[in-house]
Amino acid sequence: MHVCYLLLHVHLPGVRTIKDRRSIVNRFLTRARDQLNVSIMEADRNSVLDEARFAAVYLAPTDNDVVSVAERLESLVLASGAVEVVGRDRKIIEV
Repeated sequence: MHVCYLLLHVHLPGVRTIKDRRSIVNRFLTRARDQLNVSIMEADRNSVLDEARFAAVYLAPTDNDVVSVAERLESLVLASGAVEVVGRDRKIIEV
């Protein structure tokens, strides 16, 4: 089994209010949980309206499966059209 930890730092262009930010963040978190069955949360609740960090952890039987889920998660971020990935950190641990 493989455990993957993925940290995504995203830019939220056009966000003007906390309500806008919360809407985008919550929508992404719900989609990621529903579509990819990953444990994910907003990792850093900072006061910058147009930035967010997400931390995801998931388990997969093979290294290829872990990479596939990570790529699909990043694609899901980009598919929303409301965010840009500006940084990522991925760790894979074999257990």
